[in-house]
Amino acid sequence: MNNLLFEKTKILGFTPNMVAEVGVYLPHTSNVRGFINQGIITMLVEPDPLCIVKIEEYFMGKENVKVFQNAIYTKKNETF
Repeated sequence: MNNLLFEKTKILGFTPNMVAEVGVYLPHTSNVRGFINQGIITMLVEPDPLCIVKIEEYFMGKENVKVFQNAIYTKKNETF
């Protein structure tokens, strides 16, 4: 997890009302976990259905987290 965004907002004394992450991939790699753990409303957007299942399982019970599978993706090395 990359805490840089979370740490910088703390240094600045800024607490957002809501955060969003697009392209979460796996839940343990989320860049907004610090905000989630503080109870801040969070939108997580991830197109891959397999990752969505893992994200939903990982953050199950966190009422401040909303997960959206609303993006377009291609599989690795896949072209149109």
